[in-house]
Amino acid sequence: MGAIAGICTNETYPIEHLQKMLDCMKPRGIKKTVIRVSDNIWFGYRKHRNEESGFVNTPKLCVIFDGHIINKHELISEMKEHFNYLSSSVDIVYASYVKWGIDAIKKLDGAFAIAIWDGYKNQIILARDNFGIKPLYYYLDNHRLIFSSEIKGILVNRDINVIPNKNVFAEYIIFRFVQGEETFFKQIFEIEPGTFCIISLFNFSLYKEKFSHLFTQSKQFLGEKEAIKIFIRIFQKTLQNYLELFTISKTGLFLSGGVDSALIAAITQQFKKNSINTYTIRFKEREYNESKYAKIISQQLGIPHKIILLNEYTYATNLPQAIWNADEPLRYPGSVSFYAISKSLSKTISQILIGEGVDSFVAGYPACFLITVTKINKFFKKIALSILAKIPSCFFFSRLRNKKNKLLFPLQTSTHEYIVFSTIYSSPEEVLRILKYPCKEFLYKKFELLKQINKKDPKECLSYFQQISFTFKISETEKQIINAGKIPLFPFLNNEIISFINSLPMSLKVNGFKTKYLIKKTAEHFFSKDFIYRRKSGFGTPLEYWFRNKKSLGKYLQILEEDRTLDRGIFNPDELIKIVHQFKHSKRPPEDYDGLLWTIVNLELWHRIFIDQDYEFEYC
Repeated sequence: MGAIAGICTNETYPIEHLQKMLDCMKPRGIKKTVIRVSDNIWFGYRKHRNEESGFVNTPKLCVIFDGHIINKHELISEMKEHFNYLSSSVDIVYASYVKWGIDAIKKLDGAFAIAIWDGYKNQIILARDNFGIKPLYYYLDNHRLIFSSEIKGILVNRDINVIPNKNVFAEYIIFRFVQGEETFFKQIFEIEPGTFCIISLFNFSLYKEKFSHLFTQSKQFLGEKEAIKIFIRIFQKTLQNYLELFTISKTGLFLSGGVDSALIAAITQQFKKNSINTYTIRFKEREYNESKYAKIISQQLGIPHKIILLNEYTYATNLPQAIWNADEPLRYPGSVSFYAISKSLSKTISQILIGEGVDSFVAGYPACFLITVTKINKFFKKIALSILAKIPSCFFFSRLRNKKNKLLFPLQTSTHEYIVFSTIYSSPEEVLRILKYPCKEFLYKKFELLKQINKKDPKECLSYFQQISFTFKISETEKQIINAGKIPLFPFLNNEIISFINSLPMSLKVNGFKTKYLIKKTAEHFFSKDFIYRRKSGFGTPLEYWFRNKKSLGKYLQILEEDRTLDRGIFNPDELIKIVHQFKHSKRPPEDYDGLLWTIVNLELWHRIFIDQDYEFEYC
């Protein structure tokens, strides 16, 4: 991973501060570069040996860049009359800015975090890719701007008070992510995906703008066969760009056993036999283990394959380190698995292809067809509710036994309420009881966001709402794999692919009870229908089992009853103790281990690591 950082101030500021910022960020051991851009402006970066991070510095213009650009050929062809030789991604960014100014950011496709000093306009530009793959944070007051790829890089500046942002705690525990630019630290903000910020160095004022237009495509009414044909062509082009950008022999693929990663494997094999190695994470808990399907895929395609067992003790040991890597409480239990397994991968693997990220765009969740239930006549809703309520949960055969609740929910809510609350992991009422000073403003923000989505079709409205909210999982997965020394690549998250998918009618995304319709119909060109349409559990984590073991995740359950936690002023002690006892005596449904317990434990561990600052002593 590259890491970028910078300090811009109108006061005297020691250069050692920027060096410390770079020192605390990955990749350690890689030489850092500090650039004095102008009086009281310093940029710096660290470069991963396999990525195109770097800088271009001229008397009036300086660009530092972390990531990679995959549409280099298209951009070079547009600029060849002005620039004779363009090699790396940072050269492309520099040349694009010279030619198009701020509009250049809109033309870039890839994973990137960028900082540009424009001496002609006396301003700093910070920008982040459309999907938020590469992280970028900033601190701004009336005389200083500090930015960094990691929050801990900003926290090195000890005159910045490390204050927890309690306003986001309720939203995090309920939804497992925080929407918008707020972080868990007061006064430190995140550049949102597909956004650029312009900071004037005259008065340190900030202007920000969303440049991403992936979610506002006009519709093209294609037939199913034509849509699949175009999708395959675009996806082939994207994968070719990736395999040209990175060394093929050093690229692996996380093969989950699902359709998305299987499709990546099948199309990649069209270019070069045995060009990649595939890896699957296996859990000993049977209902969470889909490694046999990944093995079937690799054997069918003739790809070298390795199954890696992840046990509860390895997972528990890596949890605090994963929180440290993320800078904030974790949103996604699978990110710990990605971190732990990436560390163990062969040294010959430098890049990992991952099939994450496409579900939000292709209607991959059951909510995308369940939302139609919210439009049913109230009388029929009442009848359906009374029937479902009498059916025991065990008859639904769900791994997490919460399928009944998912069916009941759209019958109990309006369409708008269902869209906002379809992604909750914990009961809002219970969370508001647990927290001592709960902030409810996030609900207003979510309903305001929903008003901005001008879509009449409920399915389409839900899909766009999920797209805007989905990036928490991608950026977190990226951080974990990067910190394990590998470069994650998300081939589905490509401007051309997502723009095309968003231009298609919903009937090509969800068809009856079939979600992710376009991807599954495309996969039929490579795999049997039995494999594609089987019941799939997804990449879950056996938290319900591991939290019951005091030598595994159960050891973190114990800390919730310590005076240190109860006296912190975050939780209502009586409510928290009651909940902990319910979990200890297995009186909570299994899905609560993945939701309520997971988030509370993460929040407390994060507080001990970053606010109490005792990580090095207690959790290593």
